[in-house]
Amino acid sequence: MILFYAWTDTQIINLVNIKLTVYRNDRADLLVYGLSRVSEELLNEVLAGRIFENIYFLEVPPFYLERCREGFREKLGAFFLGGDYRKYFNDRLTKFLGKKEYSLFLTGAFWSETLLVIRYLRQKNEGIKVMFYEEGLAAYNGRPKWLFRAVPNKGIKATIRTVLYYGFSAYFYRKYVKGIYLYKPELSNIDYIEKLEFHLAEIRSGFALDKKIMSYPGKRYIRIAK
Repeated sequence: MILFYAWTDTQIINLVNIKLTVYRNDRADLLVYGLSRVSEELLNEVLAGRIFENIYFLEVPPFYLERCREGFREKLGAFFLGGDYRKYFNDRLTKFLGKKEYSLFLTGAFWSETLLVIRYLRQKNEGIKVMFYEEGLAAYNGRPKWLFRAVPNKGIKATIRTVLYYGFSAYFYRKYVKGIYLYKPELSNIDYIEKLEFHLAEIRSGFALDKKIMSYPGKRYIRIAK
């Protein structure tokens, strides 16, 4: 069984296309991390399309790191939320997924708590395979091995946060990543994992699911920035 993971509307659309064109006959669940970039309208359309066996919506924790923090003490405390995040994800994923075992996990990159999801899944299957999929421009003109970063920023703060939150899993989990699905592999500068192509399931006007097909709103092309 496959678990798909997304935290933006664009990612959800990409995963729908991957499911319908690459894994049409495979059983799969969708796990959505409820950041502000996910719309309820889109989720309802995907749910109505019955593309995935289950859709799990993971709310951001009440101590979500990216919220506005005031004062030195509160800002300093943000560096030490790693344990809270690990417990939150472990508890929620246990509730959602229970004893399910997945052989494949698809995610856009290592950020947005992806490493915590992999950590949980490896408790059930240590040999689980991971595939990246196109999530934005970082898949085409990103910095070297940028998708392997737990925190998509440079600098000492990002490094400290990575170690405190995820240990060294951002390094050790790389070996589980087998490749990345892209609409246009030939335009990507990624050279550290295999690039695989996937396609739009079908293009229709409007932003809706029709006969289990998700399309971009009125678009017949994909724009790639150079």
